[in-house]
Amino acid sequence: MGGFVGNFACTHSSLSCIRVMDIHVLGDTASQAAVQELLECSCEIFEIDPNATELEPPADINEWMMRITEKKGEIVYHKDNSSDKITALVVTFRRSPDPTQLHIWIAGCKSAHRRKGIMNKLFEEIERRSVAQGYVMLTVNTYPEKFTNMPSFLDSRDYKVISTTPATDPHDDLGVKLGYSKSLPV
Repeated sequence: MGGFVGNFACTHSSLSCIRVMDIHVLGDTASQAAVQELLECSCEIFEIDPNATELEPPADINEWMMRITEKKGEIVYHKDNSSDKITALVVTFRRSPDPTQLHIWIAGCKSAHRRKGIMNKLFEEIERRSVAQGYVMLTVNTYPEKFTNMPSFLDSRDYKVISTTPATDPHDDLGVKLGYSKSLPV
């Protein structure tokens, strides 16, 4: 049971409500400092050391800026109004040569804020913005062995599995990769 109550979006029958105004968007005009703050939140969520000498793309500010500026990406995020802290974020960009598809690159929520409907609201905002911008399909990849809740979350939002890629590196703890897509209304 969900709905809107004034400026609040209630996602459950409990009192767990998210203020719509607590959802923010950064696009291709975002400053590197603003993106850096979100990258640091992502590193915290995914337990990545942002000071490592060899950064994986999810922790590299240059990679984030390239996806935001050159690939028409956006970061949709939730900031807790009472603490002024970022609690969850979703990073998108246009990966495909097809300009009607948008890819969800990173999606995460701090553990203390999970199961409150925040990620659901972020995905609703991304889907709404995607339709308004003329996209007809969203894609996302996940690793169900590492991110155990993501497949059921995507299923609940009508994303469909379109590919399965077996793990190739025995030292990689990610496991099988599932590719999902969702058709958007035209």
